[in-house]
Amino acid sequence: VRGRRRRKGVTHEASVGGVEGRRPSTSSSKGASEAKRRHRNGARVCIHDAGGRIHDAGGPIHNFEVVISTYGTIRRDAGAFKDLTFLSIILDESQNIKNLTTRTATAVFSLKSLHRVAMSGTPIENNLMELYSLFRFLNPAFFGSEADFTHRYLYPIQENNDAAALSDLRARIYPFILRRLKKDVLTELPAKTEETTLIELEDSHRIRYHNRRREYKQLISGLITGGGYAKETFNILAALSELRRLASVPEISYDDPSAKRQYIRERVAELALGGHKCLIFTNFLAAVDLIGKDLAERGIPALTMTGATGNRAALARRFQEDKEIKAFIITLKTGGVGLNLTAADYVFIFDPWWNSAAEQQALDRTHRIGQVNPVFCYRLIAKDTIEERILELQKRKTDLSGALLMSDQTLLKALTPEDTLFLLGDAYGT
Repeated sequence: VRGRRRRKGVTHEASVGGVEGRRPSTSSSKGASEAKRRHRNGARVCIHDAGGRIHDAGGPIHNFEVVISTYGTIRRDAGAFKDLTFLSIILDESQNIKNLTTRTATAVFSLKSLHRVAMSGTPIENNLMELYSLFRFLNPAFFGSEADFTHRYLYPIQENNDAAALSDLRARIYPFILRRLKKDVLTELPAKTEETTLIELEDSHRIRYHNRRREYKQLISGLITGGGYAKETFNILAALSELRRLASVPEISYDDPSAKRQYIRERVAELALGGHKCLIFTNFLAAVDLIGKDLAERGIPALTMTGATGNRAALARRFQEDKEIKAFIITLKTGGVGLNLTAADYVFIFDPWWNSAAEQQALDRTHRIGQVNPVFCYRLIAKDTIEERILELQKRKTDLSGALLMSDQTLLKALTPEDTLFLLGDAYGT
């Protein structure tokens, strides 16, 4: 953020728009401190979020060089900015405006500025229309209308794998993209080792899983044969989700023991004795509770964080500073952005997500500036289950837009019937 420099018609020097999508207050505070630290003359910073809107932020917004806000607040208060023109608007985690039709995207598009920057670790998560949305913010006329973009790029690339259209798209956006890889920029970071650990299911667990899997495969095969696949997306998604839960935490519905929980209990206990701290990421709320209970029974102090957790900054700070806390159990989407957890040097992905990029963001909570120890990351995969096939599908479905599946809601838009049957298969073709 540069110092104040008056321009005709420019009412503000800079605006840092948007931070962490779900619980932004932690990142807002960090952003304010960083802005003040970096500004030579001491920037006058306004935090415009649910706790400090324009009308009570210490005076008119024109009195500040920097305005730091959140996507949720901008969505609610878009009208308050309609008469302001900023020198710069910087979007952090800009994938929050990936959907053109949301109120959040509409509110951000309405902001006025001379310069615009969009920062994201995952600029394309589901489809190329998300790239169009980002450029709708950066340069509204760049791609023309939504229909023009769909006709020229989205349909040829995503539906027909048109290499010429992809090459043209890459050439057009290349001058506007600065891609910085961590390995190139943060050369002082210690090594990060990633491994996939296959977990053998207990006999009763394996039998129950495959019985259920065969039931679903027979049902969905019938839907495909009868032409009902597209009409039954909700039920198909429910089947895949149940198999994912059954592979990792059968205790949610049955009494079968979870081999993954046994592995985590023993592994974290061993690491805690050695003075290490661990992060454990999972997609299931029940797994957070069950793992927390397991560690408590072993006398291992641990913290938990989910989407419903408040005061996340205090929890993160406690994990960083309290040497007695040996583990932090976090839902993947909650912990994927906005947290600095460099006190940990071991990370466990308890169950895989459809998109490996989302997992990578979680791993990067500890492998970042401030980390002084080598980091070891383990993905726990239930052997010969849908989890092992998700890994394979991640490799197979890396499409021309450079993205994989991100959310369950959009999963079946990218999965063919053949992909679904592959997920429902086993090593013996049954």
